[in-house]
Amino acid sequence: MAKAGLSRHYGVNFLLNSLPENEYQDLVRLLERVQVETGQAIYQQGAAMDYLYFPTTAILSWMGATRHGERSEVGVVGWEGMLGIPHLLGYEASPFDAEVAIAGEVLRVESNRIRPNFERLTSLQRLLFRYTYAALTQIAQSSVCGLYHTVEQRLSRWLLAAHDRSRGNELVLTQETLAGLIGARRPTVSLASGVLQSAGLIKVNRGRITLLDRAGMEAKACECYWVVRRELGQFLDA
Repeated sequence: MAKAGLSRHYGVNFLLNSLPENEYQDLVRLLERVQVETGQAIYQQGAAMDYLYFPTTAILSWMGATRHGERSEVGVVGWEGMLGIPHLLGYEASPFDAEVAIAGEVLRVESNRIRPNFERLTSLQRLLFRYTYAALTQIAQSSVCGLYHTVEQRLSRWLLAAHDRSRGNELVLTQETLAGLIGARRPTVSLASGVLQSAGLIKVNRGRITLLDRAGMEAKACECYWVVRRELGQFLDA
């Protein structure tokens, strides 16, 4: 079940791993390794961004929300990126909620420690500009996907995106978590999962989802997956 190279940096962070040695050494001394758990809040909309996060094995989600409490993921971040770009651009408060979708490890740095050094980290700046373009593509496509594609398609898209950012074929997450991520009700997600399981594409078992047929899942997913994946691939290969 090949992932076409997208998981080649699992366990390290692509942005950090791409820095020249002098910038890497400047930044790595400020970082700490932290384990984060599924559902853990990273940012709250309107609150200060106390840390910047570089995932290595964890998967984090940007979450859009309404005043009535409805929530849906608008972007996912794994080993390829980071959370906290608005702070580096001069904004103190987070424009979105962010939470942990799949538990794992992140590297984090206190915001007030990196910002004074950011101007001289020119390679990191260039990387972040390119990454921001890929992230904006993801956010825009998520909005289209939520309006026009079925729960089954959105579920397939999300599972493939998580699979790209994981080491193996098993994802540890509940259907309740999935429902919040793709903006659907839990019973609807259960039905969609059942359809994919009956087709032999996934296996659902006690908070774990195993991808059995990657090619079949790709056929089920909407074109949004491929739009985002294409931009991510161009960013990684640049």
